[in-house]
Amino acid sequence: MFAGDGRGYDGLTSEETAFLVTAAEQRTTEERAATRARRRSRTLTASLCAVLAVALVVGLIAVRLRQDSERQTTDTAARRVAAVADALRTTDPRTAMLLGVAAWRVSPLPESRRGLLGALAQPELDNFTDPAPGDTPSRFLDSSGRTLLSTSDNSTWRTWDVGTHRRIASGPVPHGAILAAGPGNRVLVIQGADRTQRLWNTRTRRWIGDPLPPMYTVSFGASGRTYLAKNLVDGRVEVYSVADGQLVFRTPSAGGARRLADAAGDGDRLLAVCLRGRSPQLWDTSTGRVRPGAWSSARGVCGDSTSLSLSLCSGRLVALTEGRRARVWDTTSGRELADVAHPGVLGAVVSSDGSFLATGGGQDIRVWRLPSGGAPVFRHSLDNELLSGLAFDSSRPLLRYLEGGTVHTLDLASTLTRAWRTNPLAGVLTNPDGTTLATAEPTRTPGTPGRPPCRRTSSASTSPPYAMPD
Repeated sequence: MFAGDGRGYDGLTSEETAFLVTAAEQRTTEERAATRARRRSRTLTASLCAVLAVALVVGLIAVRLRQDSERQTTDTAARRVAAVADALRTTDPRTAMLLGVAAWRVSPLPESRRGLLGALAQPELDNFTDPAPGDTPSRFLDSSGRTLLSTSDNSTWRTWDVGTHRRIASGPVPHGAILAAGPGNRVLVIQGADRTQRLWNTRTRRWIGDPLPPMYTVSFGASGRTYLAKNLVDGRVEVYSVADGQLVFRTPSAGGARRLADAAGDGDRLLAVCLRGRSPQLWDTSTGRVRPGAWSSARGVCGDSTSLSLSLCSGRLVALTEGRRARVWDTTSGRELADVAHPGVLGAVVSSDGSFLATGGGQDIRVWRLPSGGAPVFRHSLDNELLSGLAFDSSRPLLRYLEGGTVHTLDLASTLTRAWRTNPLAGVLTNPDGTTLATAEPTRTPGTPGRPPCRRTSSASTSPPYAMPD
């Protein structure tokens, strides 16, 4: 061995040589230990990074799985709510609409979207069921459609607010069969054990007028201020005041001809009667004369059918013949406004402004626009329900009907409007982005080009903002 200056280590002692060898070995050992330490550190760091990465991945997967599970649970709940909404659409329409909106808010799925659209398009808004069980109680829907009268065991009467589902009033009723109720459900027609009929005032709890023999049938005028007593023997109709039971008007004897139907309306000043085999007659009780009109020459109205029904309301005379057709006349001008077919029709009512006719029976309820008639502008299926009362709500665009012990409420806000076209459109076309709607109308003069109006689809206005040039 040699030193750094070229000299050998021969001059070193054995202790010095051993020291140098030991120092070199120690240095090598320390370098190897440092290398192993660095290697272990890198391995440990890599292992920790791998473990952390795996932990993060597992955590993310767990979070994602939990989110997916929560989403699936939420989606399942939304689908169930939408299914319940669809199931309740006919039995509990108000709850069905709320559930349809709730399902969409819970999760915007195709099923919940269908439920939401079903709530928007649902014509039935609400229904009210008489708390009295069974079909034994007699039930009568007021002509305004807002009050239901129910009798329990023919001993107690109750009136219910159809809109709020709350009881308005109640009271006793004399023993007997309740045959009819007047407008406002203030007066009842009660048939006793001897088959005589009397009127009972539910407010004063007193009888009105004298008993009527079994040969009479009783009905009420549209205003509720009078009632009609029809003699089944000579066909005569007598009009009495509800206030005191005094005779107001009496038609001449029909000579034994059977009277099929009668009705009073327009302030009970007009009286419509129908004799078998004759045309309808419209009496003016203030003058005692028959008012002429198109009904005087109507054929087939007062035929042999026993299901004929007459009604006078909102300046209209309505006749339902043989459960198949409904005919409407204007009592002022005397002209016929509509002659529509509705198989199985049981009832008809005219809106307060006289612009719409509602007919119910058979398979559905239909609303017709007067005086055009034509096709109905609204249909609602009855689902084999037996309709026993039909009424327009004079304060809101609602139509109510009584089926068994349940009053159903239909929304006619989009139907009872004056914004109806007089003629159908010849064509409709939208631009590619759907922002503009062009409509083509048939011209009055054949061969003359028209000017199609264009409307912006985002605007709620029905009037066109501009028209294309010819």
